[in-house]
Amino acid sequence: MNYQLIKQYHKQPTTGNKQLTTYKIMLRNYIKIAWRNILKRKMSSVISIVSLASGLAVCFIIGLFVLHELSYDRFIPDSERIVRVVTGHDGSYIAETFPGLAHTLETKLPGVETVTEILGGGEYLITHNNAAIEIKNVYWIDSNFTEIFPVNTLKGNAEKALTSPHKAVITRSMAQKLFGDKQAIGQILGVEIFTGYTHDYEVSAVIKDPPANLHFDYNAILSLSIPSRIQERYNGNIKWGFYHSYVYAKLDKNISIEAFKEGLAHLEKQIKPAEWGDEPMLYIQPLAKIHLGPNMGNAIAPQGDRKLLYIFSTIALLILGIACFNYMSLSTARTISRTSEIGVRKAAGATQGNLFFQFMTEAVLISLLAFPVALLFTEIALPFVYGFVGEHFAYSLFDHPVLMISALGIVLISGIISGIYPAVTISSFNPAKVFNKAATTDSHRSLLQKGLVVIQFGVVVLFLIVTGIIFHQMKFVQNKELGFNKEQVVYFGVGSLQGKFDAFKEQLLNYPMIANVSSGPPLGLGRKNMAVTAADSSNKKGYLNILRVGYDYIETMGLELKKGRIFSKKYAAKEESSVILNELAAAWFGLQKDVTGKTIEINDEPKNVIGLVADFHNESLKEKKQPVALLLNPRTKWTGLVRLSSSNIHPGISAIKDVWDSFLPGRPLDFSFLDESIEAQYRQEQKQAMLMTVFTVIAILVACFGLFGLAAILTTNRTKEIGIRKVMGATVSNIVSLLSKDFVKLVLVGFVIAVPIAWYFMQQWLQNFAYRIDIDVGIFLLAGALALLIALATVSWQSIRAALANPVDSLRSE
Repeated sequence: MNYQLIKQYHKQPTTGNKQLTTYKIMLRNYIKIAWRNILKRKMSSVISIVSLASGLAVCFIIGLFVLHELSYDRFIPDSERIVRVVTGHDGSYIAETFPGLAHTLETKLPGVETVTEILGGGEYLITHNNAAIEIKNVYWIDSNFTEIFPVNTLKGNAEKALTSPHKAVITRSMAQKLFGDKQAIGQILGVEIFTGYTHDYEVSAVIKDPPANLHFDYNAILSLSIPSRIQERYNGNIKWGFYHSYVYAKLDKNISIEAFKEGLAHLEKQIKPAEWGDEPMLYIQPLAKIHLGPNMGNAIAPQGDRKLLYIFSTIALLILGIACFNYMSLSTARTISRTSEIGVRKAAGATQGNLFFQFMTEAVLISLLAFPVALLFTEIALPFVYGFVGEHFAYSLFDHPVLMISALGIVLISGIISGIYPAVTISSFNPAKVFNKAATTDSHRSLLQKGLVVIQFGVVVLFLIVTGIIFHQMKFVQNKELGFNKEQVVYFGVGSLQGKFDAFKEQLLNYPMIANVSSGPPLGLGRKNMAVTAADSSNKKGYLNILRVGYDYIETMGLELKKGRIFSKKYAAKEESSVILNELAAAWFGLQKDVTGKTIEINDEPKNVIGLVADFHNESLKEKKQPVALLLNPRTKWTGLVRLSSSNIHPGISAIKDVWDSFLPGRPLDFSFLDESIEAQYRQEQKQAMLMTVFTVIAILVACFGLFGLAAILTTNRTKEIGIRKVMGATVSNIVSLLSKDFVKLVLVGFVIAVPIAWYFMQQWLQNFAYRIDIDVGIFLLAGALALLIALATVSWQSIRAALANPVDSLRSE
């Protein structure tokens, strides 16, 4: 040890500039000694740096994600004055509103500066120079759009284009996709507006891609110039009950959102037909609250989940906490090996404050060394995170100095939190006792170490339980009987095949690998025609889910016919006045035993019940089964359905493509498998499961880092005790058991603490599903067993090495 350095380090300060110089010298000496101690204890230093860097990287990534989610739409000028008008009924909300509403708000509601209406948003066939491509996120908009959602024009004039008929504004990425390096301005795009009808639009402007934190994405925006749309927009008549477009309003500066809400409610009472009742149907959403707001039917784009932000933020703090606990635990465990150093410093005149700042310097230096490692981990992980979440974050640490400074602040705070207890504890040693090895056994320090291990492995057990329950629920969802056969079903948009679908169907059925062909909404995805009013068993008006289907729909979807018959061309003349009900719908109409042959009323039209099918899940398992009526729609076909006859899908897909190409040469067939689409509905939960798995692995690794280092230090501190026990006849298994049992007890305590916390939060999570598992005690026991095995595997190497050591070596100095 460099005693001259210690004397210089503890030299009393003077006044003025000399005092400042002395402080600089002291700080330099703090850093030198801290650096030497870090190099001297390489293993514990590396463990502390890597574990802290891992925790910081998780914290940085989750922080960027949370910041991205919270920033949606806030960059838009005057975002606090922009609202979206939505519709609601019985506590559920739909993002779309009724035709004619936008113009009514614009002309009859005071306090509105401007209103814009957005239509479309699906996938449309775009043709150019005899080439066809399916493009997602294509919208029709009015000329007010840029007054609410500004665009960054690269070429042309976007604002002027949107005031002119038959003009298109496309994003830079779409221009590159369609035209490559060629000039986009002036090119003509054929857009299939609806089945069999294509309209030409001239590209008049190219704009930057919308920011990642805009609540909807677009590739092309088309001027609202379709005559039928213009009539709906400006005729002043509202078609109540027909969901049509997304309406946004920018309020005057002198009107509050609450005042606008009251005005909207008053206007609704004036214009809503009496038959719709007194219950409000029009609601508003502030723009900045759309993305993380309540779930909306017919949402313009996938929404975020505010609960998820809370969960991930908690996870980031827990993992960072485990990393900080590692340093605390390792520092306090190293106390015995540093007693001589502390004693010499106190004998040389060091005060408790001097020692406190020395050990705090070590902790902060460790955190600063972890900072670049954490940034490296973050940059390596971000591409995988982007691929996982499906988008880039709006912010980057390296692109925003404020974020980098904030990240450095988190690092320094972590260093201070990690070091404050060890610094206080070690600096408070009594110099009269500090050279006494027996005096180094401190019950408070031992209690802290045990508490930190309990917390760390409590968090590990918590993560293991949460991950296990999420995966168990996902397995349940995948295997749950849905009331129809989702396997080997292909669906696709009929498009321009509309008038030829029957011939397409007949030709397709000539292939042996095709079992059934029909048209209608694919089940399990929540698709249905608008809910319509129907008289229920108490003769009251209510909402009934309608599926408009083609012939052979029940066989194609694998529904179970309980009574009656299916739609048949044999009775074609009267089939459009017929209906097939599921069991819930029959009960809704008050039909019990004799269902078939009865007449019910749907939309004020009489319908003859010809069949009854078993109940089925038309929506995800987050929703309960619903009453559904099937009506025949033989003329208009929006979605084609094909059931393959063999699990070998490739010949069937080839057959569909061949027949499709014979009817529509040059037009791509965009198809999906029903089972995959149903599973995709749980993509958010699947992502949660995968993220929890990743976080669990990180938490386990960080906790094991600390436990490994702690076991090494504590084993070293008990070297002579182990030697004496071996001389007294203790076996290797006795020694391993002695060194491991304390850790086993701590893991069990952590398990007991984690179980009720995990049970509570997972019960809340499962409430998202109408159909869910019962939490099995086996999941808790398995998580506890895994945590115990992980802990034993971590400490066993150190325990076995100490047990096999020659006791003569440890006792020679005695």
